[in-house]
Formats: sequence, C-alpha cells, structure tokens
Amino acid sequence: MPRIAATIQLIIIVAIVAFATYQLFLGNFTASFATLPLLLVYYVFVTLRRNRK
Repeated sequence: MPRIAATIQLIIIVAIVAFATYQLFLGNFTASFATLPLLLVYYVFVTLRRNRK
C-alpha cells in the first residue's frame, strides 16, 4: 500500500475514533455508536483485501 494512502486511512480512522470518544464524553451515545458500522465495514474491507493477495 502506498505511504500516502496509508496515511490518509490512518487520519480518517483516528478522526472517527476521536469523534466517537468526544461524543461519549458529552453523553451523546447515539452519535458515538453511529460510527461503529463505519469502522466495521472498514475492517472487513481491509481484511478481505489482505486475504486476496
């Protein structure tokens, strides 16, 4: 994976986790757990892509 693509993916994941953590801190559980499906889809996408190579 190119270094730029890996950096962009890392920034996106950190931003999602930071948003979820901030929303949990505020007590907004709905917004916090709304990011979970996005993280799961990303994990499945990366896992399937890694297994194909």
